[in-house]
Parts: sequence; C-alpha cells; structure tokens
Amino acid sequence: MLSFLIPTYNFDCLKLINDIFLQCIALQNKCIDFEFEIVVVDDGSPNRVIVTELERGISSLQSKHVRLVVLPINKGYAAVRNILLNESRGEWVVFMDSDAEVVHEDFVETYWQNRNLADVVIGGIVHPHRITHGYELRLMYEHSVQHKRKVEWRSKHPYSFFSAFNLLAHRSVFMKCDFDERCNEYGYEDALMAMSLQRIGVSVVHIDNTLLHTGIDRSDVFLKKTETAMRTLSRLPEEIRMQIGVAKWARCVKQCGGNYLISFLFRISKGRIRKQLLGRKPSMILFQFYKLCFLMEELNKG
Repeated sequence: MLSFLIPTYNFDCLKLINDIFLQCIALQNKCIDFEFEIVVVDDGSPNRVIVTELERGISSLQSKHVRLVVLPINKGYAAVRNILLNESRGEWVVFMDSDAEVVHEDFVETYWQNRNLADVVIGGIVHPHRITHGYELRLMYEHSVQHKRKVEWRSKHPYSFFSAFNLLAHRSVFMKCDFDERCNEYGYEDALMAMSLQRIGVSVVHIDNTLLHTGIDRSDVFLKKTETAMRTLSRLPEEIRMQIGVAKWARCVKQCGGNYLISFLFRISKGRIRKQLLGRKPSMILFQFYKLCFLMEELNKG
C-alpha cells in the first residue's frame, strides 16, 4: 500500500487531495496490486472555516481511502509528520506539503514504479516564475537556489537537498529515525532528518517527479519565518548546528574577532536592511547577511 501523508495548517488543500485521489483511482484500474490511502492531518488550525471545508470536501469523495484527522492543538512541523506516520498503514509513504500542486499526470504512477529505487526517493520541487507585489523576497530566494532544485544537482548531493515537501520512503526508514521534534517551529526539521539518514546509511535517490510550490509567503511573513528558523538553529546542539552553512559562517566570524563589529553594524542598519528586503528588488546578499547577523544575535543571548 502507498500512503499519501499531507500535514496542513490553515490551508485549503482540497485540490491537491482530489488530484492525488483521481490519479490513484486511475492507477488502481491499471494495476490490480496497487492499494492506496490519503491521510490528512490538520495541525490545530485556528481557521475553523477551512477545517470545515476540508471535512466536507473529503466526505464528498465518499471513499474509505481518504481520511482527515483534526488535532485539537498545534503540534508543530516535526511532530505532525510523526503523527501522520502513526496514522498511516502503507508499506511506502509519500510526504507532501499541503501547499503543493500536482503538475504531472503520472505523478502517482512515477512514484509507484520507482518505489524500489532506494530507501528514500525524492521527487523535487518547482516554484512559480512570477508573483504579485509583496511576495518578492521568497520568490527571489527560491530563484537564487534554483540550480539546486534540478535533479542533476540533487543527485550529486543526495543528502544536501532533503525535503519532506515531496518524497517517497519505505516505512522502515522511519522506524530507524523519526522527525526530530526539537523543531517544533519553522526550520531545519528536514536537515536534521537528512543528517540522521546519512549517519545510519539510508539510501537516497532523486528523480524528476516535481510538485509545484504554490504557497509562496508574503515577504514579511517569509522574513519572520527566517528569523524563527535562525532561533531554531541557535538552540540545536553545536555538533548538529555546525553542519549548517550559516552557522559555520557565524563561527568563522567569531573566531576572527568580528563578533562585536557585526553586532554593531547590524544594530545600526537592521531597519534599513529590512526595508530593502521587503521592497520590490530584495538583495540576496543582504538576505544572507541578515540571516547571519540574526543567528549571531540569538547565539549571543545563550
């Protein structure tokens, strides 16, 4: 059985559920050995209108293959994925974020045909080319790392680009290591999982079976998420933190005696940097500088 696992929070993912459901039914008609389930867990969304619509939409499918679990309180990014694993029954599982959109008519079949390629098979992610005003920072960032989204780059660095946004894995993988619930806020739960998988020798293969990321954050929301990610990173043990690029740079600055200078520069320029990043043409160099400074501030608090 193939279990599609979708965590959601304040997001209407009925189109995604319906698209996956229709592809599964079509594949079931072709392959008599194909069985599936779609499990959706709402992580304590405060917007009850969206939750009600999800309940109605899933009920309208009238299928035992699709079910919704609504959590009474928010559990966080890592914990909700572990809950999804516990709720599912499939030998193989496909993690998908709720703000994904299916762009390949054979998305489900491609995963099914490639399920034995490795312990983990990652399909990849693509982003919109254009976005409305106010969303430039996230889109500019994604475009700046677009070369890392291509299957050729991912295949050369199998553990460097690990994302639960769109992956297939054998259930046994998560019996060896689950998602690290220290990441109860935004940031680095995927990176920690990749480190664990690499350490215990779990095989990872990348293929071209992408999903479109439709949930591009507003620039102010993305900047706030970035700050949250830096706080999360600052709280991780040093031996884990030092495997992340921005943390390595922070240590280098400190070792070179530039800690106080960077802190001073950030204090006097933080407002102007934020204004630039929230404008129409955000600088990715300034964005990386902002991340570095914010992380160093959090580390200094400790």
